[in-house]
Amino acid sequence: MGSVSQKNTNVGDATAWSVYKRLLGYVKPYSGWFFLSFLGFSLVGASSALFVKIMENLVNVIAANDPADRYLVPLQVIGATLLRSLGSFIGIYLMSRIAFSIIHQLRVQVFNHMTRLPNATFDENNSGNLISIITYNINGVTAAATDAIKISLREGLTVIWLFGMLLSMDWRLTLVFIIIAPLIGGIVGVVGKRLRRLSNKVQNTVGDLTQVTGEMINGFKVMRSFGGEDYEKQRFEKVSKQNWQQNMKIVVTSAANTPLIQLIIACAIGFLIFVALSFMEMKNPASFVAYMTAVAGILPAMRKLGEVAPTILKGVAAADSVFTLLDSDIEKDEGKHLVARARGDVSFDNVVFGYANQPEPALNKIDLHVKAGEVIALVGKSGSGKSTLVSLLNRFHDVGAGEIRIDNVPLNDYQLSNSREQIALVNQQVTVFNDTVAGNIGYGSLQTRTPEEIRKAADAAYATAFI
Repeated sequence: MGSVSQKNTNVGDATAWSVYKRLLGYVKPYSGWFFLSFLGFSLVGASSALFVKIMENLVNVIAANDPADRYLVPLQVIGATLLRSLGSFIGIYLMSRIAFSIIHQLRVQVFNHMTRLPNATFDENNSGNLISIITYNINGVTAAATDAIKISLREGLTVIWLFGMLLSMDWRLTLVFIIIAPLIGGIVGVVGKRLRRLSNKVQNTVGDLTQVTGEMINGFKVMRSFGGEDYEKQRFEKVSKQNWQQNMKIVVTSAANTPLIQLIIACAIGFLIFVALSFMEMKNPASFVAYMTAVAGILPAMRKLGEVAPTILKGVAAADSVFTLLDSDIEKDEGKHLVARARGDVSFDNVVFGYANQPEPALNKIDLHVKAGEVIALVGKSGSGKSTLVSLLNRFHDVGAGEIRIDNVPLNDYQLSNSREQIALVNQQVTVFNDTVAGNIGYGSLQTRTPEEIRKAADAAYATAFI
């Protein structure tokens, strides 16, 4: 079983499209909302085309100087705005609902998968990086799955409507747009690849921030006992500065991307006006104003479409880590043997176990037999393998060689949850969950215990007095 970080190398080599296609699979269950959102953004695009016609009508009304028409354009503006507002509300609301639904679904899926991961995964990955996948990376994933689609629909439909109008007005002049499209696409591609690399680094630094903060909070007594305040301050400042540096690189890249595209668009508009003034028929000023209004509307929409690819690639970088975790192997549980209550006869026969990336085994050819009801103590220096030996009994790790038996039945033959129900464990690191005292005593599979049984357990542990 490799760690999450090790497997991420393989998943990261996958094409951005394959990762994004998997991500879009989470949108599929919400296809009904997606279709209604599409209709909403269609209204937004149609309203943009209506505003162009309104501008043409306005010029005609001014030229005609007919007082009877003074109500026409204001009413058209109000009507087109109402249409745009309705479409925008429907589109944004439903896409946001899809986004938060995907966030919820992914967080629950990742958390549930984490509860089934083998112990080695938690040993080989710091807790901050694992936590940041749920708290930070998944938000980036949904930005690619929904925000990018929202911009693509809204601006894409606007471009389609306005481009159709431009073609109908003057198709020769409209062909100028074809010249600038490849240039914008090339810039977006280069910027997008860089943003994806930087986003991966930002995710790692967020994990480091979470790790350092969690260690300080959980170990604050140790910190204060040994005067570690300055050391922890320096450590946090270091990882926070790394996070700042990576975020600033993203800001610089994004900030340079937008003005560059805007400059290209401005040059295109200038060239378009020059061609229009030189070659277009000026017999109808209203048509000319309408045409330039459509140009003014379509180019910003094209610029926003150019920003979709970087958004998607940043989301793909976040999706890499999420899907890598979801694809990692869970604990092996192939046993079928069930018992209501084990007698407690435990045997270790020639057991060998070694941790990953360690040259020497932690346990080497251990033979041990503990009879039912017998009490023994394991004595040895720190790091000699006492805790490791006990963790093998709970199957936090699987033996590399040899065999462990309970009541003469191989440990791997037991159903995993059933074997753990037979073992009472007092851990070296005490964990108190954010719950009532009764909830902590009757935790997990003990939730079905009655209040009387919980009280008896507290009495037996001599905890009733301080509770």
